[in-house]
Amino acid sequence: MNKTLNIFIAIALFVPYCYLLDSRFPNIVAPIYSASIEWAFNDFAVESLQRVQKKADKDHLVEAIVKSTRTIQYTNGPLPANAPITASTLYGHVYVHMALVYAVLLLALPWRFTTIGLLPLLSIGVCIVSSTLDIPFVIMGAVQDLILFHLQPDQLKKEPVVIWMHMMNSGGRFVLAISLALLASKSLVSLHPIWAKLPPPLSSPIQSLKSQITRS
Repeated sequence: MNKTLNIFIAIALFVPYCYLLDSRFPNIVAPIYSASIEWAFNDFAVESLQRVQKKADKDHLVEAIVKSTRTIQYTNGPLPANAPITASTLYGHVYVHMALVYAVLLLALPWRFTTIGLLPLLSIGVCIVSSTLDIPFVIMGAVQDLILFHLQPDQLKKEPVVIWMHMMNSGGRFVLAISLALLASKSLVSLHPIWAKLPPPLSSPIQSLKSQITRS
């Protein structure tokens, strides 16, 4: 009964979890994405990164405008300094990370997390890390794809961030979100002295399923 109640509590918390992360996108998530781009790509600065909706369709996008910080030489010519380039990816990709991280942590973490309401908070942290390895680099993959297509096409298939972009768009973000969520759950569960102080039950749905299979 307690486990069933915990599941319903966790499902009920999913909506406010999504709303909290979604509403904080401009103030928390977007600056993290921008900082990641500027840290990983020294030749570019982020002029703006925001959630937008194009009038032509109903899709919400994460759109970034980046500028080159210096003149960059390519085979077919230079990219001048302060040249603005706009690139975007679907905002729905952020929701992929939200849903998968939450679901995996719900299944892998001790039941106690759902009862004390820590599941949404932990999911937000893991989701931000997971999506930061996806969204900013997919955007910069699109930027480099555009630049190299015109200025150095022979490098297009060798550029790491372009390869990463194609990998994420081919299902890699699902693997990334699930893997990081499992890694986070394993790391937290391994903190045995902390969990030992919590009252039972401490078995997760996955652990319970393993126990049933073993007994049968």
